[in-house]
Amino acid sequence: MSRYKLIYDEELVSEFLNLLPDESEDEIYYLSLFARKKYCPELIWSNDKTQLKRITSKKKDIIKKIKQLEVEYGLYDLNGRIVPQESLVIYIHPNPRSQKKAARHLMRKLTDIICDGSKGFNVYQEALSALQKSKSKGYFIDFDLDLDKSTFNAEKMVYENINKDAVTLIETRGGYHCLIEVARIDSNYKKIFYQNLKQYSDVEGDCFIPIPGTIQGVFEVKVVK
Repeated sequence: MSRYKLIYDEELVSEFLNLLPDESEDEIYYLSLFARKKYCPELIWSNDKTQLKRITSKKKDIIKKIKQLEVEYGLYDLNGRIVPQESLVIYIHPNPRSQKKAARHLMRKLTDIICDGSKGFNVYQEALSALQKSKSKGYFIDFDLDLDKSTFNAEKMVYENINKDAVTLIETRGGYHCLIEVARIDSNYKKIFYQNLKQYSDVEGDCFIPIPGTIQGVFEVKVVK
């Protein structure tokens, strides 16, 4: 019986997770599984980015949680049609989320829902949304570099603007994610790196990133050594 595949190299996933901070009692990591139409033309009936599952996890359990998403092929569907393997990507927020902040957001949201007399809401989904919005600390800044890899030297550009030991450069299907550990930024670059990298970036800040060691569409996401 065939199953969806998300992890192609568990060791690479572990190496990447080791770069992330050990979370405090209040903190938790947030991941999301998407089907992307731009990876798979068969999804002509769907939105470009359709969220299939979202989960939270302590760092030590992340690989196990991802494996639990590798369900029997066909169990993910959109409007009654099977989601193809080629459309899948699993993302993580490298900055853990604060459960206390999320609880405050959720209390305000649910109070508004009750007072407004809203119907059809889902408390579980509201809780997950509150967690996604509740970054704990800014351990990392990410720059999503959607560049033509055949003509643009991303490594040269990145390392001209930030010290190498502060960077984890992740090669993705459409380019790179430049994940920068804030505490490691050299003083020579602190005033210049953000604006210099921003000009090449589609999105920057507290971004979702594909996880090295997992499959993005049919592309194997990896850290550039």
